[in-house]
Amino acid sequence: MSYIKLWGGEGNEADVDIWFVHGLRGDRENTWSKGMYYVPPLSFSVKSGDTCWPRHFLKDDIPNSRIFTWGYDSSVLNLTKSASHATIFGHAESLLGDISETRGTSEEEERPLIFVGHSLGGLVIKEALIRSAEYFHNQQDEELGAIYACTKGVVFLGTPHRGSDLTPYGHIVAKAAKLALQNPNDHLVTLLEKESAILEHQRKSFSSISKDLALACVYEEMPTALGIVVPQWSAVIDGFNIREQPVPANHMDMCKFATRDETGYRRVLRLIKYVVCREFRGMSRASVQPSTQRLLPPAEQGLSGRSGLPASRTLDVAQAMEVEEA
Repeated sequence: MSYIKLWGGEGNEADVDIWFVHGLRGDRENTWSKGMYYVPPLSFSVKSGDTCWPRHFLKDDIPNSRIFTWGYDSSVLNLTKSASHATIFGHAESLLGDISETRGTSEEEERPLIFVGHSLGGLVIKEALIRSAEYFHNQQDEELGAIYACTKGVVFLGTPHRGSDLTPYGHIVAKAAKLALQNPNDHLVTLLEKESAILEHQRKSFSSISKDLALACVYEEMPTALGIVVPQWSAVIDGFNIREQPVPANHMDMCKFATRDETGYRRVLRLIKYVVCREFRGMSRASVQPSTQRLLPPAEQGLSGRSGLPASRTLDVAQAMEVEEA
């Protein structure tokens, strides 16, 4: 199975589904776990840490949620087997199909969705939502189209919306793989080229469907040995309702947190809660419960808009979350 359910909701109930999608050379669990490291020069051996924050922290900070992590072959190089030749478009369709599989009941089909993507995973999420929007507007596939209709926002962690200055390194690794008689996926490498035509088309398409989505972009402040992998100018997407936040970590560590007290976790958590809290914007000031009112940023409390959560359960969500300033 390509996905794992890390948390099933408090009391077997949930008000929101949160899906995590890893990035290049990532893993559905290790990407979000503290302690991962790469062994030089080309083996990229992985040792996972003890703390997977979506499983160990987020489930307590947003208990009325279902939390999934999704995996796919995103290898540029793998010395033990050939890298998958699936394109980003194939990955996007697979993601939609797997999400649909977990939303079989009428209640699940209408449940709000939030995505969190690291690096290339953010591009897969964008493409999946573009495809789902097409299904929705063309009435081509009701189940897959409902995913776009239910999506409330995306948190991008180091996603190269405009490519990466370090892409030449990816080509060097790909050449090394060919010397080892391996078959790296050239499409995934090309995707990361600065101002790639594919990225440009995707950026424009996503902007046209994301007006009503809450989008948050997190960018790295610390360099790797090769420098900053995805600079701020690339990590911050064009569009509406954008929030951006730096994390004091490098590209590989910006999605790994060992404790709740880490600055990075507190900032990412606040952005995830911000996306969830937008569901309460449709409630009038008089109808907002005191604890629910505290969820919204001060400038947004009492604003009108749309709400997708059942009114009878908003208090449960509100009590589970307090927006914490880093």
